[in-house]
Amino acid sequence: MRFVRPTAAIAVLSATLLPAAASLAQTDASPTTRPQLVSAPLAIDAEADLVVALGGFEVSPAAVSVSAHLLDNNVVDLDTALTQPLGAPLDSVTVADDRLVVDDGVLTITIPTESVTDLPSRLQLEKSGLYVIAVRVNAGAALPIPVVRRARGDGAPPIPVTVVLSVDTPISLQPDGTTTIAASTRKRIERLSAFLGDSQVPVSVAVRPELLESLSKADESGRQLVAELADDFGRQRLLSTPYLHIDPSVAANAGLTNEFTTQLRYGEDVLSNTLQRLPDRRVWVATDPLSPAGASLVRNLGAVVVLQTAGAAKDLSGTPATSSLSQPVLVPADIAEALAAETDDPMVAARNIALELARAEQDDARPAIVLAPDLDTARPDTLRALMSVLAAGVLVQGVDVEQVGIGTTTTPTPTDSEVVDASGIRQQRQRLTRTIEATSAILPIDDARRATWPIRADVLLDTRLTTEERAAYVEGVRNEMLAVQNNVILQVPKAVNLGDRKTNIPITIQNDNDVPVSVAVRLVSAKLRFPPVSDVVVVEPGATVFLDIPVSARSNGRFPVTAQLLAPGTTLTVGRSAVMNVRVGRLTGLGIVVTFAAGLALLSWWAQHLRRRWRRAETAEIERRHRAGLPTDDLDDVVPFEEAATIEQPVVPSARLQNDAPESTREIPQGPDAVP
Repeated sequence: MRFVRPTAAIAVLSATLLPAAASLAQTDASPTTRPQLVSAPLAIDAEADLVVALGGFEVSPAAVSVSAHLLDNNVVDLDTALTQPLGAPLDSVTVADDRLVVDDGVLTITIPTESVTDLPSRLQLEKSGLYVIAVRVNAGAALPIPVVRRARGDGAPPIPVTVVLSVDTPISLQPDGTTTIAASTRKRIERLSAFLGDSQVPVSVAVRPELLESLSKADESGRQLVAELADDFGRQRLLSTPYLHIDPSVAANAGLTNEFTTQLRYGEDVLSNTLQRLPDRRVWVATDPLSPAGASLVRNLGAVVVLQTAGAAKDLSGTPATSSLSQPVLVPADIAEALAAETDDPMVAARNIALELARAEQDDARPAIVLAPDLDTARPDTLRALMSVLAAGVLVQGVDVEQVGIGTTTTPTPTDSEVVDASGIRQQRQRLTRTIEATSAILPIDDARRATWPIRADVLLDTRLTTEERAAYVEGVRNEMLAVQNNVILQVPKAVNLGDRKTNIPITIQNDNDVPVSVAVRLVSAKLRFPPVSDVVVVEPGATVFLDIPVSARSNGRFPVTAQLLAPGTTLTVGRSAVMNVRVGRLTGLGIVVTFAAGLALLSWWAQHLRRRWRRAETAEIERRHRAGLPTDDLDDVVPFEEAATIEQPVVPSARLQNDAPESTREIPQGPDAVP
């Protein structure tokens, strides 16, 4: 289907002002230039009246003539045909005065038609087909009005037409955390609000939730703009869409299905809160080509019909579906150029668009027509006129998307292998999210940054961003969080001497932020029995808190200990760590146990050693006494234990040796007790 811009030069001045007397005589007569079309049917039945309404009339004109011209069925473009000479008419009539009615500046002309008879008062439309009805008022320029004359008994219903809008804009949330809404973006919402307020047919709208939320929080004018949009929305259908622009094909390929689902739910919450209506998931507006995985993702989330907008749609009607992942798709008609064309008569342009749509529908045999107008380029008057033509329900009729059916079944495109790999986005966002969790945990519960930082991290999921733009968002959020963390200063002594197995280490926490922070302290060292974690402490802005953390050393010696700040309820560190040298001077813990055990072993060895020596000395003394004939039962009295080890054993000659000795050498006993 092809559209050509209608020329603005159709309105040609064909008459000049009459002399002054004639002008006075016709003071209330209408101008002699071509009148403005207000309404006219797209199609009429045989023998029916053709009712045309023209604007710009205060009183009934002096004369109205009408001629009929049959267009060739092979005409490629209607607008082009209307700029050409129409040639000789098939029939012409002059409309009687009683069929001319002026009301509130609108001239209504009732033109009777015929197909069999040849009455001078009726315009003869003998055959069915496309006619151009040329209306001339007061001998002025002719106004060409295309009309379809249907065959007798043609009871075909009007062709259903559904209108779907997709309003998307660049991200309002900037890398530095500010919100910037361009004037063109506000203008786009104003145009949407005006269109919905004027539309006489059902419309389905997909609008980016991030934009609406940013407008609601920006200023009073933004909030007023959103409120007006909610009022003008009326009973139109609001479609679900993710909070940010996320291509479902890219999300499915990068393993971001959970993130995509979360963004869709959050977007629905924002739409529900700002526009006070529940969004519908059953119709999905695809602004990017869908891969099989992307199509499965949106279908699993509830989409029944997929609308592929201009640039993403591939019309594969007539091509059999070859994939089990085929999807019902509505392919929109491209009327952007026709709606953007300049025209002196919006109603004429709108009727021509509608007739072209009907002709294309008959050629393609589709179940419905889908319109996705671009509000940025469409002329409001032409678009408004087109909606009124669709509301009239003649030949084409505006209906809700639910009445359209599933449309064309087409295989998703492109393939999964052609989709951009965005797996790195997931890892980048996860790292940033961990830092956000740690920093948010130390701030007060009502601090606004706890809510805005996660949203700024989610911006990384927007598939429209370049690598450089995504890096700018990461840097912006990270710099803010590092500023908060670095303003919490942890101070420790350079060296600590521990004089006992258990003692306390002094810690100082200083808060240079303008809000209170909550932190805990953890000491880390291989020489500590249990790295302790302190209780959570709240440090007021500009204040300093002193802590004594109890520690228990494993052994003596000198070793480093690292002090860390922890986010409450997590194991995530924040801020800068501090290192101190700890010296343990006394035996503690396991060292005392080992030393005591070694002492017991040494005492046991000495006791066994002395006991063996005493037994050897006692045995030697008993044998000596036995040889000398002395008693052995009083050994303890004769040889104390302390002296037993030092008694020398004398040499006692045997009796044989004593008896055998010469007498000269024998020892003669002396004294009174001597025995001879």
